[in-house]
Amino acid sequence: LATELRANKTVQSLNLSANKIKDDGACAIAEALNMNQTLREINFQGNLIGAVGAERIASALRQNTTLQDLNLARNKLGDDGARRLALGVESNSSLQKIDLGWNQIGDEGVGRLAGALSQNVSIQYVDLSGNKIGAYGAGRLAAALEKNTSVKSLHLSGNNVCDDGAVKLADALQTSTTLQCLFLQRNNIGPDGMGRLAGALCGNSSLRSLNLGWNSVGDG
Repeated sequence: LATELRANKTVQSLNLSANKIKDDGACAIAEALNMNQTLREINFQGNLIGAVGAERIASALRQNTTLQDLNLARNKLGDDGARRLALGVESNSSLQKIDLGWNQIGDEGVGRLAGALSQNVSIQYVDLSGNKIGAYGAGRLAAALEKNTSVKSLHLSGNNVCDDGAVKLADALQTSTTLQCLFLQRNNIGPDGMGRLAGALCGNSSLRSLNLGWNSVGDG
């Protein structure tokens, strides 16, 4: 398949989800991306891809100028894989959507991704749901949002940003003029964080959807 993709000029969408291709398969497809100029969407979801595969995909992102949608959800990237992938994200100019949900990514990995997003000018949709992102990681993402001018939708549901992380994201909302959707379900956010997020809405003119379900608001 990878060999054929190198010269193919018609296929625009490739779904390889739940095939257990692991790092070897990801590396082979990534190598094809260095030459392929027609693929717009690749779904690698649920393939046990780790840091090695992420590094090769990152290398392909530095070369490829046509891929718009990259789905790596439910793999095994971890912080190391996220760090390696970030090297490709920061210089890519075609990618519009990236899904890295459920990859065991913590604060270190998301910090590197946030740095890449600060440089990227094309990504509009970022999904980091179901990872291990805490207040520090949320703070790094918040700092990236203050600089980034392309991200419109950020999914952070099922992490652990807590009140401190919510406060930092609220501060970013005060200055962001691009973000339209923010998903923060199941993040152990309490009244303090909720209060700051609510206050940020007064100064924000771009946000259209804010999901705060399944947190710890109480009667606040």
